[in-house]
Amino acid sequence: MALTEATKAVNLPAGADLSAKTDIFSILTVNNVGRVIKATDPDQLPVGILAESAPVSTVGYNVPVILVNAGGIAVVRADGTVAAGKMVGGSDTSMKAGRAKQSAATLASGDHAIGIALEAAVDGQIFSVLLHPAKG
Repeated sequence: MALTEATKAVNLPAGADLSAKTDIFSILTVNNVGRVIKATDPDQLPVGILAESAPVSTVGYNVPVILVNAGGIAVVRADGTVAAGKMVGGSDTSMKAGRAKQSAATLASGDHAIGIALEAAVDGQIFSVLLHPAKG
């Protein structure tokens, strides 16, 4: 069962619409104008995880972001199969921006992981991650 524990959240301005119900628990990065957007590649520096979805378009408005570098346990949505105990990072799969994908045993140079999966998950499932950022 996915759970969240001892995390730190801040409000950051959104650079894209993050109001879809599937946007909740997305991995976020910061764009070139200092606003958060869904991560689209493992080489993007993850800043946090969207803590809740908004009822309306969020472009330019603050959204709650769980910081990945603050530690704790957060939940994310899986891209593909994820095994417990494996590192996970942002997805590079088309149409799955913001999802967490299991990382290779050794992170590729320049790739970032947000932490370690605490439970197994299948594509689209919400699962818990021990926030422990790493860079390849």
